[in-house]
Amino acid sequence: MSPCPESQEGYGHWDDWVDGPDDPMCNLCGLSCVLGLPSPARGPHGLLDAQVIGGYESTPGNGCGAVDDMTRYTFNLCEFCLDWLFERFKVPVKTDDPMNDYMLREGESVAEGVERMGVVRVMGHCDKPAWRPATQRVFDDEWRRDKQEFYAERDKRKAARGCI
Repeated sequence: MSPCPESQEGYGHWDDWVDGPDDPMCNLCGLSCVLGLPSPARGPHGLLDAQVIGGYESTPGNGCGAVDDMTRYTFNLCEFCLDWLFERFKVPVKTDDPMNDYMLREGESVAEGVERMGVVRVMGHCDKPAWRPATQRVFDDEWRRDKQEFYAERDKRKAARGCI
């Protein structure tokens, strides 16, 4: 989706987004990876332009794998399909807070951290809880305010995957 070219506070008219031919499409559900209500945060989300390349032992029938040797597979998965896949993993995905990458080193000043990384996190380390499916997080967490919109989008993508 592309915003209308006219600028409004530097962002364009976010109510005028239209489907664009270059939008990343989810290879699993077939819907756009562009998520969000009209706002500056609206845009493509998920696993975008992911690539897998088969190796020598990958070739089905001649090796041990399932993808062909020297073949690049490129795909997109929207956040809803990622969550759907995560629910099916035998080994749960790990979660953390990427802002922990910007913690100051011991004895490092804020100025030194900014010089080293460009940005710093001055608050303490933040541990994320173990992964839970999005549906469970939306149901359990009272602070999540757009629950009905989430359920509608989830159901639309489930239907597109043929998973109702």
